[in-house]
Amino acid sequence: MIEFGVKTIKTPRLTLRKFCVDDYKSAYKNWTSSETVSKYLPWYAHKSENETKEAFIDLEKRYVNSQYYNWCIDFDGECIGYVCVEKFDEQTKTAKTAYCVGEKFWGMGFVTEAYKAVLDYLFKEVKINKISTNHDLRNIGSGRVMEKCGLKEIRQERVLFKDKYIDISVKEITKDEFFTLNP
Repeated sequence: MIEFGVKTIKTPRLTLRKFCVDDYKSAYKNWTSSETVSKYLPWYAHKSENETKEAFIDLEKRYVNSQYYNWCIDFDGECIGYVCVEKFDEQTKTAKTAYCVGEKFWGMGFVTEAYKAVLDYLFKEVKINKISTNHDLRNIGSGRVMEKCGLKEIRQERVLFKDKYIDISVKEITKDEFFTLNP
């Protein structure tokens, strides 16, 4: 696996880039403060802009690691969400990914556009062999994003999440499958 870290990726409507501390205000407004957005994510909604700012100060420091991949989804100069790699397996060259976008941007194709661009980058540049992710089965929109990007369900499981058990779908795609769908 080649280690590049986050490089800026341009799509027709978005810029995927490193976060900077100054993104905290638009992130707080668009997604980190939302109970609706955080409902399906492993973190709780932030209670103040300062909480988001502190998280972004820490986040910005992580970019020195060439295996840290966390892209800000920037739409018209505003931070509307993220796509990230949560975990790498060096031996198998696999990555577990995640994403989120503010609810006022749901249903507009932004996550699909951003996620597909990141998959392309991870397969082509970082030389990942397989990418997986999962979603709460109640989060139908997230499952649709994965399917539009070519990921297939490999199993369902019940996991402990925020002090309760939920049912999730685990989906994945290999490099060959991705490039067959996206020549």
